[in-house]
Amino acid sequence: MTEKFAATSAAAKSGQPERIAQVLGDASFGGVIVWLMNFFRNIDRTKFLFDFYMYAPSPFDDEIRALGGRVFYYPRVTDVLGAYGTLKKAFRDNGYSTVHVHMTTLSFVALAAAKSAGVPRRICHSHSTANPHEGWKYAVKMLIRPLPKLFATDLAGCSELAIRWLYGAKCADKATLVHNAVDLDRYRVSDGYAVEEKKRLGLSGRKVIGFAGRFERQKNLPWLIDVFAEVAWRRDDAVLILAGAGSEKQMLLRRAEEKGVADKIFFFGKVDEVKALYAAMDVFVLPSLFEGLPLVAIEAQAAGLFCLMSDNITREAAVTDNCAFLPLDDVNEWADAVLAVLGAARQYDGAAALEGGPYDIKAEARRLEEFYSGAPVRGGSGNEWKQRLFQSVRGMPRQRGAAFAGGSVPGFRRREGFGRDGVRAFGRFRGEHFPQKCQIQRAHRRILAVEALRGDRFSRICVRGTVQAVFRSAGRGELLRSGEPRRA
Repeated sequence: MTEKFAATSAAAKSGQPERIAQVLGDASFGGVIVWLMNFFRNIDRTKFLFDFYMYAPSPFDDEIRALGGRVFYYPRVTDVLGAYGTLKKAFRDNGYSTVHVHMTTLSFVALAAAKSAGVPRRICHSHSTANPHEGWKYAVKMLIRPLPKLFATDLAGCSELAIRWLYGAKCADKATLVHNAVDLDRYRVSDGYAVEEKKRLGLSGRKVIGFAGRFERQKNLPWLIDVFAEVAWRRDDAVLILAGAGSEKQMLLRRAEEKGVADKIFFFGKVDEVKALYAAMDVFVLPSLFEGLPLVAIEAQAAGLFCLMSDNITREAAVTDNCAFLPLDDVNEWADAVLAVLGAARQYDGAAALEGGPYDIKAEARRLEEFYSGAPVRGGSGNEWKQRLFQSVRGMPRQRGAAFAGGSVPGFRRREGFGRDGVRAFGRFRGEHFPQKCQIQRAHRRILAVEALRGDRFSRICVRGTVQAVFRSAGRGELLRSGEPRRA
């Protein structure tokens, strides 16, 4: 440990703000540390201060200290006993009443240390999910997934998907949904500012496809390079920006060379002020294999960018109409969608559309204060999806072009085909009615999610036009596999 301070309990008695231990892993880059800093900048620091526990120094250490926080470093959890012992001693010495852990499946180490140190409130926060493409990492995650909730007193997560993945359906209703809110003022973009940033980056007259995040397997960046190669073959003025860092950078450079597009791909590394890059982009693409709820997607939409995301990402990421979801089964289909967006006019009202809502950090920081104070949290519990307004399938509007969760891509026609589980993914939605027995579970903006239980698992099909759905037929959970939706 690098710093010492008086016990939190003593500070509270003297009228000082309560210190909360925020436990992260690698905070050198990534969405979790950015998310947490968003809250630290906007929370009432006369009531709460954050102490950050991480593996090594981060780019935010100086700012954390300037805001009144403390920074501590501890061994990686691969050294289970070392991490456990270090954290237990720190938690006990500093007398925390609350420890908030942000390591998803690996949270059990810090939570167990907090319990052993006598910390009365131990919060586990789910920020991600998993995917079989991770190989042995996926197997390890599935093995240790039940452990965090054994040591936690409170459950939280960034999305309903992340909550249900880590805690299971039985515990999901007890969890608190803390939205991945952003400081909207940091992402307001105008047409003039976008032109200036393109000029500054030497991209005037270019159509810019963008990505920001870690260069890791989860983000599926080789797929993005393949998509860009197809786009560049059809449109000579297209370029690709990749902002971030990670273990796959050299592999991505080789992939770009193999595809013959290395001279049209720009690697920007870690960027402190990503607003400038969002301003220069014309479309944001996120083909991830799995996510909890990607913060970069919220930021990009706040900056007015249209976001194309993989259908592995929760539809909760559709916080505006400027987004669409595609399956990872056809590079040409993705290229078609990218080209359609590049041919449309960009909107710049993303931040205005999010003001005052759950993704506005000013509003969500107040909810986090309520959560820490133990008061009932308004408008964001884990069972919020149950409280949403149910909508009638018969009332769904017809839409032109391709539409997915959140919005539509003008002029783009999605190819028909079979998705996962062999379920038919239909082409244009023509207004046909679905079976009367369909049960609507949730509604989010213009999408409807209809879930049907098949055995002990959920399957979903994507119906182009409006719906991400599965069908329940005659109460027996049999999935429709015909070429067209059955008329009611």
